Amino acid sequence: SSFDELPSQLVSPFSSICNLALDGIIKDKILFSSRDLIANDLATEKPLGLLQVVQSLVSCGRSFTCNFPHLSVQEYLAAYCISQIPSESEQCNTMKAITNEDRFSAVFRFFASITKLKTECDVSLFKKFLPLCKEY
Repeated sequence: SSFDELPSQLVSPFSSICNLALDGIIKDKILFSSRDLIANDLATEKPLGLLQVVQSLVSCGRSFTCNFPHLSVQEYLAAYCISQIPSESEQCNTMKAITNEDRFSAVFRFFASITKLKTECDVSLFKKFLPLCKEY
């Protein structure tokens, strides 16, 4: 994908943002605190324009809340994160972890689009999880 061509200094923060997106899907979160960013190694990184940052007025600007500009951005980055997991069984386990989430269908469809179902694992995941997708 075109993300494979990112400049080396952006690879780590981009990966961290993708992990944050997936973590948010797993925990059904759309708002992230400064602690969430610290836990995903994003405290010192700029969010690459992929997160909206709002400073807290209560704590004199020392804390903030972030969100993705649109839910589909979070869902796409989560799907990309899953597609980068090298182990087929880990990919499957990650998909299982989010099957009960409301946004599973969108994440799964993005995953199918990203991977283009190139491997046997992708096809088997598709067959296994397609029935769980909700219609829009």
